[in-house]
Amino acid sequence: MKVASPNRAESKDQKDQYHHGDLKNALIEAAEGLLEEKGAKEFSLRECARRVGVTPTAVAHHFGNASGLVTAVAAVSFAEFAKLLRAALKRSVHNDSDSLEAICEAYLRFAERKPARYRVMFSDGIRDRSNADYNAAWLDAFEILLNTVKVRLGNVETEDAWARALSIWSALHGFATLENARKLDFLKAPLRSETDADLRRKFLKSLLTPERSQ
Repeated sequence: MKVASPNRAESKDQKDQYHHGDLKNALIEAAEGLLEEKGAKEFSLRECARRVGVTPTAVAHHFGNASGLVTAVAAVSFAEFAKLLRAALKRSVHNDSDSLEAICEAYLRFAERKPARYRVMFSDGIRDRSNADYNAAWLDAFEILLNTVKVRLGNVETEDAWARALSIWSALHGFATLENARKLDFLKAPLRSETDADLRRKFLKSLLTPERSQ
């Protein structure tokens, strides 16, 4: 009786991984597309595997379960989000413009242009809230806003800075969520805003008035 050599015997999962040099990122990309099409409630690990051309077991090897894959999408999205905020901050310093306003504009721009990722980033759904990578990614993004507020308030580590950063972050999230759901259109007439961009500008002007008066 012949025994297959461990070096020669390859599982289907291993072949899948060899075939996809970057399987992990391919699965995250497929998951993002599926979440955009169907939302978290109808998210399927099996469908993600089918789209990439691997077995569900291969997906589980990287992410454990559907919650793990959705959480990975959220963590990657927060990392991209933080990169966008940092770029906006850097441009504002270079152009000698309002750094806090630049960060807030970048926040709303990300939510508008990548609504599926934005929903996954903040929606509990099937996401694993205890995941260390996810928690580190969202805290990194929040601290960009927090540190900018601290500078505006005099570089002092105070509860006021944390509270103000939280209020701005929460207001931005509420506006972005309502805007993506088209729940703000009724405000355009009373605010004399003909476009979404004009409505955002007036929202930010009102939101940041306390900082502008510093």
